[in-house]
Amino acid sequence: SLDDALGLGKSGERTLFNIKVRTLAVDIGKYSAISAEDERLMFPGAQLEVKAVVDLGNRLTLIEVKSILIDTSSL
Repeated sequence: SLDDALGLGKSGERTLFNIKVRTLAVDIGKYSAISAEDERLMFPGAQLEVKAVVDLGNRLTLIEVKSILIDTSSL
């Protein structure tokens, strides 16, 4: 859970990222130490755009980002 020592905890400066991926990401859940988590690995060079930074109080910040598609035709 987010409250335990491996999660966010309940005190101190904490940051939670909410990442929306529109590009390909690989499920790495079977390699995770915490099987209940939904973990994905984005490819190197993936570009992200910050959509929101929200102070949730109690020294917890939520940062919402989403992947952006880049035009590779000129590369």
